[in-house]
Amino acid sequence: MLERLVKRIIELLEIREATALSITRKEINANDDLFIKAKTVRIKGVDCIFLALLLSGEKNAEQDWLDRARSYGVKIELELFDTGEPWLSYEQIAKLCYPIFSIDGKRLVHIPYNVICYRDVAVLKLGSTLCKYKKQLMTSLACEDLQKKQIDIRERV
Repeated sequence: MLERLVKRIIELLEIREATALSITRKEINANDDLFIKAKTVRIKGVDCIFLALLLSGEKNAEQDWLDRARSYGVKIELELFDTGEPWLSYEQIAKLCYPIFSIDGKRLVHIPYNVICYRDVAVLKLGSTLCKYKKQLMTSLACEDLQKKQIDIRERV
């Protein structure tokens, strides 16, 4: 009896590890059941107001929900309602502790240094998008790695 119970619990945990769910921003406080159903939860429809709310440091219902998710070991991802141009603040990307994706599924990354080196881009995943300012310089090794990994570059003034 105990052996079957342990086996079932292990099966459910293995399913959870492989499961990713998507919810809309409005569904955040709907229920906490998904914390035991999925290892990854992607919040869709994120806008600048929501990002500012997360970075404000103020206690709110959304932050409480995200804290509960973290306590369950859930990996949270944010997906914008569009590509993020021109409204997305690159500094917000760097400050948030959650990965941000554009609506087309590309991970957006901002490296906040004046010079972007190979060590900065070496950790970026294939198909990501590097969001940088024109004043930020890049080393030739960094450029080569970006091309090899097919990482798009968005550049702003």
